[in-house]
Amino acid sequence: MPKEKSKMSKNSIFIILSLLLLFILFYKSFWLSIVGVVILGIMNYLYFRKPKDYPLLNKDFIYDPTTNLVSAIYFRHHLTEDFQKAKRNNKPLSILVFDIDHFKEINLNLGFRFGDLLLYEIAQIVTSCLRTSDVLSYFGGDEFGVILADIDKENAVKVGERIRNRLTSSPLTISVDGREEKIHFTISMGGATLTPEMETPLDLLDRARLNLEKARRQGGNNFIFE
Repeated sequence: MPKEKSKMSKNSIFIILSLLLLFILFYKSFWLSIVGVVILGIMNYLYFRKPKDYPLLNKDFIYDPTTNLVSAIYFRHHLTEDFQKAKRNNKPLSILVFDIDHFKEINLNLGFRFGDLLLYEIAQIVTSCLRTSDVLSYFGGDEFGVILADIDKENAVKVGERIRNRLTSSPLTISVDGREEKIHFTISMGGATLTPEMETPLDLLDRARLNLEKARRQGGNNFIFE
């Protein structure tokens, strides 16, 4: 049997803090308002700390258990930090987003366990294509994101092409309960580099996702970086 966790999960902490805030809002008083401000500070502190500083939070809040990659929440947090740093120091910043073409069909035809293992293998391969300073995240479904700090458009395109070639040059062999399948697949990818008119990290992410959508609409198995 799994060992009982000795620490409270992130969800439990936030439920308790939320109930306390509701109590404070119902009973309006000066001293309770002070307590409310402290609680809001704690909640903000827990949400925006880096992974190495998260002793009170559930590991699943930071890492996806299927791929062992950082979550979309942490990706956005890290992107915000890199975006501000790039703006402040006039440094390049690029991101890539990609997904697996026809991933639903893979799940339907082979089963979800094959699909999950495929996601894990993809995570391992893409990690091997990146620097240790790069951030690879699993967004959910079949979508991944990559933050490339200090990388301009030209070099980001090279990274994207290297990832595509590594993933699709030959089928991946996945085995579940003695059943082995060679899975052929392609990916669609979009990329974007920070430009002066971008005001928020979301502007950069939206540009990359727009290019991903263009790649999908062109039939998939494509990489668009505009």
